[in-house]
Amino acid sequence: MLATHGIKAELGARGWDGVWPEVPEEARSLGGRWPGSRDGGYPESIPLRLPSELADRVLAACWHTSAESIRGLRDWRDEHPDIEVPRQVPGRPGEWTGPLAEYERLAASVTTVGEIYRAGLRRGLRHASDLTAGIAD
Repeated sequence: MLATHGIKAELGARGWDGVWPEVPEEARSLGGRWPGSRDGGYPESIPLRLPSELADRVLAACWHTSAESIRGLRDWRDEHPDIEVPRQVPGRPGEWTGPLAEYERLAASVTTVGEIYRAGLRRGLRHASDLTAGIAD
């Protein structure tokens, strides 16, 4: 419930709580880890049991708001096959130059499913904390 509430609130805050077109099979096969994703590599995961309609809405919202940038990233990789893209150092955006600056711009416009889930969990935890504030242990 906590995760569901928070994820719905996150979608609403982004204006993404409406109806989205179906996603292509490609989006499902990538599992929400789009080209340009920088938020992977977490050593631990938290399994979530979400209503399938909500999980589908998150996937569709992320895909459709990121699709143009994902296409741009694929084109960029085709145009620059010899450039290795380093992982961005957290807290230091905008430091890449040349072709990497364009990659960074495109990657910054990609929203992953995990990003929405993590933001939703934070919202849900804050909401629970607000509800329980003042209740004695």
